Amino acid sequence: MLKDAQDEYDILDNKYNLIKKIGTGATATVKLAKDIETSQNYAIKFLKDNDDKKIGGRHLHHFNSEIETLKKLKHENIINLIESGTGTVKKLNGITKKKNFIVLEYAANCELFDFIYFPRKGFGEQISRGLFKQLLLGLDSCHKAGIAHRDLKTENLMLTYDWQLKIADFGYATYLEGKKQDRVLTTFLGTLSYASPEIIGKKFYKGAPSDIFSCGVILYILVTGKLPFGKASMNDAYYRNFIRNDPDNFWKVIEPKLGGIHVSNEFKSIINRIFTYDTEKRITIEELMEHEWMKLSMPTSEEISKELESRKSEVEEMKELEQRAEEQKKSGKEGVYRSVELCMESCNYYDKIQRNVKDYTNTSNPYKVIIKDKNQERLYYNLITYFDKELTNDKTITKDNCFFKFNVKFDLDKETKELIHENDTITIEGLEIQIEIKKVKEDEFIIEWSKLKGDKMEFFEIFQQFVSQF
Repeated sequence: MLKDAQDEYDILDNKYNLIKKIGTGATATVKLAKDIETSQNYAIKFLKDNDDKKIGGRHLHHFNSEIETLKKLKHENIINLIESGTGTVKKLNGITKKKNFIVLEYAANCELFDFIYFPRKGFGEQISRGLFKQLLLGLDSCHKAGIAHRDLKTENLMLTYDWQLKIADFGYATYLEGKKQDRVLTTFLGTLSYASPEIIGKKFYKGAPSDIFSCGVILYILVTGKLPFGKASMNDAYYRNFIRNDPDNFWKVIEPKLGGIHVSNEFKSIINRIFTYDTEKRITIEELMEHEWMKLSMPTSEEISKELESRKSEVEEMKELEQRAEEQKKSGKEGVYRSVELCMESCNYYDKIQRNVKDYTNTSNPYKVIIKDKNQERLYYNLITYFDKELTNDKTITKDNCFFKFNVKFDLDKETKELIHENDTITIEGLEIQIEIKKVKEDEFIIEWSKLKGDKMEFFEIFQQFVSQF
C-alpha cells in the first residue's frame, strides 16, 4: 500500500505540507509548502523561537509589522501575502507545536542575488536596466501606499518561475509618515553594505530617499557584480568622494578595480544621482524613470529570461552543494571541498606562496579550500597574520591538535557599536564569519568559511580576496 503523501512531511494546520527549508535568517525560517487540496506551492515564513523575552518580543513585533505592511500592498513586483496567523505544526513523529507564520507567494527561482553570486559576475547594463525598472515599479507602489521598505538588497529580491522580479521581506518596513506624521524616521536598521549615509551617520531620515540609496547599491551590483563601497560613511575610501561632492574621483579610483568591465557615462550619471549625500538633492523614483540611462535600450522579458535561464543550472548546482555541505556539517561528517590548493612554501607568507587553482568540479563546495603545509603552527600563525594585516576585526580563537577555529568580525565602527549598546532602536548588522581549519593529512588541511551574520556579498568579496592572495 502506498504511503499517504501527508505522512511524508510536517503539516501546518492540516492544510499545508512543509516540503523543505528554502531560507533562514536571524528571526525566521522559510519553508516551501504545498497546499494539500490544490497542490499550489507557497513559501511559509515561520518566526523562530527565542528564549530571551526582550529579543523575542522585538522579533515578534517586526514579524507582526511585516504582516500588517503586506496587507496594504498588492503589486506584480512584490511578494504578496496569502494568509497569516498562529497555527499548529504537526511533525512526522506526532509532536505538535504552535508557530507564528506568514504564507506568501512562492518565487520558484529564489533570490536574484544567487544569479550574481554563484556565476561571479553582473548582468551588464541592458539586462540590469530591465531588472532595475521592475524594482522601481515595485518600490513606487510601496511608497504610494505610504510604506518604506528599509532593507532593500539583492537577497530580498526574488524571481518567479517566469523570471519576474518581486520585492520581499518587509520585516523592517514602516510608514513613510513616521510616528509624529512629520515624515521623519528615527529607527536605524538595515544591512550595512546597502544602508544610506543618513542611517549609518545616525541622523533622523526620510524613508523614500533612504530606500532609493539602497536601490543604487543594488543597481551597481546588478551591472558589475561587485559592491560599490564598504559602507556609506566618511571613513570609507570610496564613498567619501560623494560626501565631498567629487563623484569623478570615485570613478577614477573604482574603474580600474572593475576587472575590465566598461560602464557608460549614463550609468555613472544615474549612480552619481542616487549616491548623492544630500537627501534633498538625491534623485526621486519619478526622476529615475526619466533619467537618460533608463531611456537607453530596454531588454524584452524574453531577453531577461534567456540571461537568467543561462545561469540557472550553475546556481542550482552550487545551492545544492551549499545545502549538502550544511547537512554534512550538522551530521559531523566531513563534506566535499573546493578544488583549490594553496601551497605554503615559506614562513614568509607574502613573498613565496604558489597557487594552483584547479577546475571547479561537481563535488566542489564554494567555501572550502585545501591548503598544503607541513608546519601546522606556521599555517595558523600565517592565517591570523593575514587577517591582522589586511582587515580590521575582532577574533575569537579556539584550537587543539587537529582543529583550529576563529571568528572574525567586520563590525560597525566604535561609535556606532556604543550607540547600539545604548539604543534599542538600532539593529544594523555587521559581517561576522567563522573560519575552521581541519587537519586531514600530515601536510594537508581543509579551511572552511561560514557566514554567521551580515551581508552575503560582503562575505563573498572577502572570501575571494583571501583566495586571490595566493
